Amino acid sequence: MKQTIKKWIPFIVLITIVIVTAIYMFLSTLKSTYIPVTDKPGQIYREACSGCHGVQGEGKGLFPALADESIKTLHIEDIVKNGALMMPAFKHLRGDTLSRLADYVSRHKFRE
Repeated sequence: MKQTIKKWIPFIVLITIVIVTAIYMFLSTLKSTYIPVTDKPGQIYREACSGCHGVQGEGKGLFPALADESIKTLHIEDIVKNGALMMPAFKHLRGDTLSRLADYVSRHKFRE
């Protein structure tokens, strides 16, 4: 019986790698349709970010807390613009609006 199980291990490993890769590729191509109607970072955060990251940046479920982290503004801009594992890319946030939002998040100004 052990021989039979050992024969299947490479196949199981291969299938697991394929499934994990497919899920990662799907999640990394998510794009948001959110279009800001203001340039106020607090309002943009509440409309586009708080659903996953919490009203005060406390995080929700699988989505990370932002209030507890020390994140650099440029890193935030990159993640917002290009997306990350489970976070969609917000292609409509650009320029000064994106910079102000990133600064808002990096400084934890969740009350405006």
